[in-house]
Amino acid sequence: MGYRIKVLFIIETLDIGGAEKLLVSTLKYIDRDRFEPVVIFLFKGDTLQKSIEDMGVEVFGPVLKDYDVPSLKNAFDFFRCIRLVWKEVQSINPDIIHTHLFFANIYGRLAGRAAGVKKIISTYHCTDYTHNIGNSWKFKIRKMLDLLSGKFFTHMIIAGNEAVKIDVETHLKFNNLILIYNGIDVNEFQVPSSKDEILSLKKELLLEENDVILLNIGRLDHQKGQEYLLRALPLVIKLNTNVKLLIAGVGPLEKELKELANNLNIENKVKFLGKREDIQKIIKMSDLFVFPSIFEGMAIAPMEVMACKRPIITSDYLGAREVVTNKVEGFIVPTRNEDQLAASITKLINSPSLRREMGEKAFIKVSSKFNISKNVKEIEEGYISLLN
Repeated sequence: MGYRIKVLFIIETLDIGGAEKLLVSTLKYIDRDRFEPVVIFLFKGDTLQKSIEDMGVEVFGPVLKDYDVPSLKNAFDFFRCIRLVWKEVQSINPDIIHTHLFFANIYGRLAGRAAGVKKIISTYHCTDYTHNIGNSWKFKIRKMLDLLSGKFFTHMIIAGNEAVKIDVETHLKFNNLILIYNGIDVNEFQVPSSKDEILSLKKELLLEENDVILLNIGRLDHQKGQEYLLRALPLVIKLNTNVKLLIAGVGPLEKELKELANNLNIENKVKFLGKREDIQKIIKMSDLFVFPSIFEGMAIAPMEVMACKRPIITSDYLGAREVVTNKVEGFIVPTRNEDQLAASITKLINSPSLRREMGEKAFIKVSSKFNISKNVKEIEEGYISLLN
């Protein structure tokens, strides 16, 4: 094997999230004959570290383990963080740095520049600026750091979907921006779950065999809109009593959402699953997926569900229509609208044949447009073009 281009991926944590899953899939499909990947993660959270190391990829971190919540207030801390990342970058000596998420973007760019790294790339995953416009000092500092480090120290900016591209173009005005869709490893979701496995999982979760199962996956946060899904559920149950809602994820709104379920008298219809390692089995046990987010970038969870041939009901956040075509792979409803959410859920509950038809179309869509094995080739071409 000849010389391989060393690519250092820098990300905030290795806990389970959309950007982190994307990184794992990228590492799985990157051409090891041409590229040598290495990973640095900044903050505590190492759930995915072993799966990356099992691929034969070196992982270093948490580099900033003393900083649970990094602050932009303290200049000393800020430059100390850059120095800690710089020391790791210098020892690894990569040809390319590829960063994911805000703090990894900032620290990775500045540390990479200081270490003399040839080329620096950043991937944007969210429509952060469109939905967080404000005049607070925190917003202004974040935007200034992002803008300056992106313009002067970054050679390529990748947007994970068209909505993110518009967000970055509008608010940061980078001129080195390209679109490469986020994707998933579709093949990973083709391993069938046996009927016994599904029944066993239903038993573990205290579900009845004939329950119609709605699924939501995501951080328990205002952004994800789970409160609107909970408010829609009583309307659904009026017409379909054998419905159960599973919510997989953790986050700051957990207590508040559980209290809301109690206040709506649906606590026996909702199960908060927390963080699950068997999410693929849970998807395959479910009948349909509900994604009521207020805003997103390029969410990974809907793609995973589509790969399992399940229909989707999604809110009409910026970017939703890139993933789902209304009335084809599922339904698109207005954001923050529990009435239309309930109506679409009821329509799919009452029509198993429509669920199957939409699920098949969802699989075709994700296989052709969001298959990571194809998208990684575009990223590799970007690396080569920068170095030539």
